[in-house]
Amino acid sequence: MKVLVTGATGFVGRHLVEALLTRGCQVRAVARNAEAAASLPWINAVEFIAADIHADELNIPALTDGIDALAHLAWPGLPNYQALFHFEHNLMADYRFIKGAVEAGVPQVLVTGTCFEYGLQSGPLSEQTEARPSNPYGLAKNTLRLFLENLQQVQPFTLQWARLFTCTEKGRTLTVYWLRWTGQSRPATPASTCRPASNCAITWRSTQPPVTSPRSCNSANLMA
Repeated sequence: MKVLVTGATGFVGRHLVEALLTRGCQVRAVARNAEAAASLPWINAVEFIAADIHADELNIPALTDGIDALAHLAWPGLPNYQALFHFEHNLMADYRFIKGAVEAGVPQVLVTGTCFEYGLQSGPLSEQTEARPSNPYGLAKNTLRLFLENLQQVQPFTLQWARLFTCTEKGRTLTVYWLRWTGQSRPATPASTCRPASNCAITWRSTQPPVTSPRSCNSANLMA
């Protein structure tokens, strides 16, 4: 299986690339900063492409040629969660890129969402919890998810949406709570329900890969 990872040099991205390689995947890693990529330990094990996925001149069919799954992590402008460019620019630029990848034949797309899609709600959260974004970043991400669900109706593909919580650089700890939605035309039965939400967390540190044991690289295991 060959996976295209955008935002590959970010904190989440570089861990994901390492995990995919551990599982035996081939990885095409994309990021804007080639110098940052050159310092990462996996750089010689991947096909690296320096590119801005929002650029008008980007050749999406060439970038996605031979790709079995897209793991889309890139999202410029963070950690400014209040800026209007999240929905004035990033939202439609992301949609155009993902739509182009699907139209080019990529059958499986994983996109990172955010806990900000839930807004200021308290208590246990599950995949069925209504999204109530309260800042431009959360609004843009949740709207992108809705756009992609509608795209599934006319261009069938598997969509996986991963809402990330508590990503911290200093302690090298990444906690992930995810929604896994599959199916050709609509979200499938949720993969898990959190009661409490912390029960759905996957936590790892820099000293170990973000999987409990090596698994084969296939579409079913992309977020397993």
